[in-house]
Amino acid sequence: MIDLDKARREYAERRQELVRMRERWVEEMRQYSEFLRDRAEKDCGKEIGG
Repeated sequence: MIDLDKARREYAERRQELVRMRERWVEEMRQYSEFLRDRAEKDCGKEIGG
């Protein structure tokens, strides 16, 4: 027989883990976006100023 309380706890834990993974991914993408923007600004500055 399935223990519903245990199943609900496991589901909640996995859901929280997925939320944390998504938050971490969003932060990494934000940092990567900033990196690309900064690199593009440097590259464009070299072409214009160079």
